[in-house]
Amino acid sequence: MRQSRNAPEIDRDLQLYTLNLNSTAFRSRITFEQASPGGSCPAPPMCQPCPGGDHVKPDSTGSSIQYRAECCQPLRVFGAGEAARARIFNQAVASHSRRITPIPQHSFGGIRHMSALTTPFSNPIWQGLARETDLAAQLIHSGANEIGRADYANQGRYTAAQFGFSNGLERLGKLILTCDHLLSHGRPLNDKQLRLKGHSISDISDEVARVGDRRGLELRYERPASPIAAGTLASFDDFASASRGRYANHASLTGNRSPHEPTAHWWDTVCEPILDEHFRGTKREERARAKSRQVGAILADFSVTIHFHEDGSLVTDPTQASFMTHERQITQKWGRFYSLSHARWMSEIFTELTYFAGYTAGTEYLFGHHERLQSLRVPDTYLKNRKTWPLQ
Repeated sequence: MRQSRNAPEIDRDLQLYTLNLNSTAFRSRITFEQASPGGSCPAPPMCQPCPGGDHVKPDSTGSSIQYRAECCQPLRVFGAGEAARARIFNQAVASHSRRITPIPQHSFGGIRHMSALTTPFSNPIWQGLARETDLAAQLIHSGANEIGRADYANQGRYTAAQFGFSNGLERLGKLILTCDHLLSHGRPLNDKQLRLKGHSISDISDEVARVGDRRGLELRYERPASPIAAGTLASFDDFASASRGRYANHASLTGNRSPHEPTAHWWDTVCEPILDEHFRGTKREERARAKSRQVGAILADFSVTIHFHEDGSLVTDPTQASFMTHERQITQKWGRFYSLSHARWMSEIFTELTYFAGYTAGTEYLFGHHERLQSLRVPDTYLKNRKTWPLQ
């Protein structure tokens, strides 16, 4: 039911809302101008009367929106902010009750709640969420840096990358599930509930997907569905299991190589499919083979080559070693892309789940945490080509 409200209450809420619109967290690059109060409306006949006794004349032209109230305080918004932010403000100034129509997918109560917001930074819940979000982001960034440098001469990087991604994605996924529980029940998952989620990245990802579906979240970046992306998740799952990949090197000390050895598993599950998809049979492969033959011809009589392939086999031919270097340029780029695509999707879910809740009375502890994940919410070209993470 629409409620009438007096002009001072409306103006206070609008001012509070515009201050939050202009905050760093919104990243909308919007500026505000507000004239001195008082005076008479220059064009009363053009204004629309509202139940509260004030006047509204919404005017949307390009990227600017104009609002006139009974006290004739022009409020003008300039800039090309994100469409969602502009839509929300449009709803605010066009609504006779000066209240944003609730947006179910964000559980956002509207402008009226802004006057009741409190600063969350001293709240232990806000601080805990901030630290956990930052930790998840740093682990994922570490994984991206390592997988982008992993090759047959630096095989420890494969394991370091899987450590970063498996732990980072697990923590980010559980963080989403915890925030969803906070919004639904007013309390976080307890220790027992959190432990029951386990360490399977695939299972946690499935639960995260159900949260997004149940809440009807609108995502710019959907869940990765390619076979290679599924292979990266399978490798992270394998590594996260203490009985398989995580301690595979210790298992090999018995004299039998573990079938879950992380580097070989990554090569078979992720790198081979990447080479099939993005390298083999291409002009780039032909050029790589030609250059490798030249390198082999030059070094054959003047060098000794001893390297190990990721599958454990010995490499003594300089031509083969040179060609393997070309292959790793492909596996580094696309391995990073397919791995980060999972992190990007989870970051999108987390942002859409918590963004507006942070501006709602009672859940201010969710304010701003999505900012720590913004490096991951970028187009494909960044995931493929940026070698250093986080983005600066």
